[in-house]
Amino acid sequence: NPVEIYIACWEWGKYLGDEALADGVDVCISSWTRIAPNTLPALAKAGANYMNSQL
Repeated sequence: NPVEIYIACWEWGKYLGDEALADGVDVCISSWTRIAPNTLPALAKAGANYMNSQL
């Protein structure tokens, strides 16, 4: 079987802006943990599951 591949490229520019390159950015490590898989189907793409990432 032949292999087909498609590659698309486009310029993004400065992802975090020019100020980020000049002044740096503030980052942190969160203590948040993912919900337990038995709480709700964590792998299902349901609208309510996306709200979990907002916590």
